[in-house]
Amino acid sequence: MPREKTPEINAGSMADIAFLLLVFFLVTTTISTDTGVNTVLPPYIPPMADPPKIERQNLYSIKINSQNQLLLNGSEGQYTQIKGNVIEFLTNYNRRQDYSENPRVAVVSIQNDNGTDFDTYLTVYNEVKAGYNAVWEAYAQKQFGRNMANLTQVEVDSVKAEFPQLLSEAEPTDFGQETVPVQ
Repeated sequence: MPREKTPEINAGSMADIAFLLLVFFLVTTTISTDTGVNTVLPPYIPPMADPPKIERQNLYSIKINSQNQLLLNGSEGQYTQIKGNVIEFLTNYNRRQDYSENPRVAVVSIQNDNGTDFDTYLTVYNEVKAGYNAVWEAYAQKQFGRNMANLTQVEVDSVKAEFPQLLSEAEPTDFGQETVPVQ
């Protein structure tokens, strides 16, 4: 008695279908990427080199503790004050004795705690950058009658040479872990 043939499924096109499905999912799937903070890192300084000397009046200090509270130049402050304070510090039109008289040596320092929320750090960083941007825009309008986006590269460089972005980010500390001594 002859054996019956079992029907077979042609699997030749299965590889093509699998490949098309793979391509479809690769094309239609979005992959989220972290963008990070866009900043230019300072040049390398050897560990044995002496840190540059900065006079107190040329330094505007922002400290953030683990409870996300701010000290703005030694006084408690709010996030909404940062931009205005940075503008005033850089320009010093009121000629305050505790602010820098020369914007070319004015340094803004940010120091946070290891327990500081990243969103808080970014808020502070963005407010400082907004202060610098406002100063640059005002100076560009005053000097050239145009905003920064419409300046030539030479003009942008001259604006940023007059008000360089001297931003210091100190190593994080453990402000939140410190305890007050019992007396």
